[in-house]
Amino acid sequence: MVASAENYAWFTEQCAELADAYRLTLVRGRTPAEVIELLGGTEPIPVTGLQRLPGLTGEARAERPEASGGVVRGGFAGAAEFGDWTLIVEPAGAPDSGDQVVRDQVVRDQAVRELSRGTELVSHSDDEHSDARFVWARDGEVLLDFDPSGGNTRRGSDPDRLVGILERLGFDPSGEDSEATDAAWSHDSRYRERALALAEELSGVHLTLEALETATFFCAALPGPAALELVGSGPAPIPAPRAAPERRGSRAESWDDEYEIDDVDDNGEDGDAEGDEEERDWPRLMAASARRIGKIFR
Repeated sequence: MVASAENYAWFTEQCAELADAYRLTLVRGRTPAEVIELLGGTEPIPVTGLQRLPGLTGEARAERPEASGGVVRGGFAGAAEFGDWTLIVEPAGAPDSGDQVVRDQVVRDQAVRELSRGTELVSHSDDEHSDARFVWARDGEVLLDFDPSGGNTRRGSDPDRLVGILERLGFDPSGEDSEATDAAWSHDSRYRERALALAEELSGVHLTLEALETATFFCAALPGPAALELVGSGPAPIPAPRAAPERRGSRAESWDDEYEIDDVDDNGEDGDAEGDEEERDWPRLMAASARRIGKIFR
């Protein structure tokens, strides 16, 4: 069967809830247990049928304590075998902030490299908080990375390798990338179906709603971005103790010594100078007093 967008109309029509915010990934040669472990999940449970997965999302994203004493809201994934490939389904959730969108992207890039190391991966995703994305990777290297919804910019180490296939499936790989406000920009309303067809072209896995509803998915909650960044990185180094602030010198034994004021006798006369210098000493004493008072209330 030739891969085509028409074969995947069921995804947006009958799986609308998932299609609104999702990530679908196919990894060759890895078992469901392996991919869940690489994503940071533990103790996966079997669930039969694609339509049951979004219903578990709320429970799977329950708050869990974090080592720092806070809580972490993670994601959720289900993985099922399809021949030599494992399909990973991740219903996407709303991020807490724009910073989290960026952190999620960094974590996803790390996951793509790890999942594809020594094998091959195709992944496509979409949600309202970030651009749609299609990634093809092999042995930790991203060969193609582009926005299937209308962006023409292709990234990766071999971005033009699939131009003929992209054209046949209805993508427009020509021209410069444009913004949604530009007259040349065109939104492809069927980009999700085309992305599924492209994934089939690269993997040979033809997904049907019937096959997904009878498949057994091994499901697990995933840690949040902050925790995923630490997977495989080992314990964090213990920070060195902060050095004590440098003292600006030992404190003078007396107020007079600190400001180098000559001794003054009870009659206001300088003990080391003649009485006619007394008048010149008073301005210096007043200035020293002002500096001392200012230091006390600083």
